[in-house]
Amino acid sequence: TRVKRTRSSAGATGTKGANLTLRDQEKHIDNLKKENFNIKLRVHFLEERLAQLAPDQIDAALKQNINLKIEVQQRGIELKKLKKLVIELERELERLQRVGAG
Repeated sequence: TRVKRTRSSAGATGTKGANLTLRDQEKHIDNLKKENFNIKLRVHFLEERLAQLAPDQIDAALKQNINLKIEVQQRGIELKKLKKLVIELERELERLQRVGAG
């Protein structure tokens, strides 16, 4: 038998406040792995097709793809920082409202 674990005890990411069993988490991970594989396969075939249609443009397209991936990664990091800042500011606002009301 499997032991049920909640999201908080399992340390998994996802929807806030939802308690998922270990089995649910494993299913979700498997689905993500399948989706990731499908995306990689699609990228492979698209790169292959691009090489057939415009072999001289493949290097430029790959460089642009790399630059876009880097930019997406940077935006993700920036987004996390800004979300953290928003949470901190919301807490400070709530604290100040309590102090002002009291």
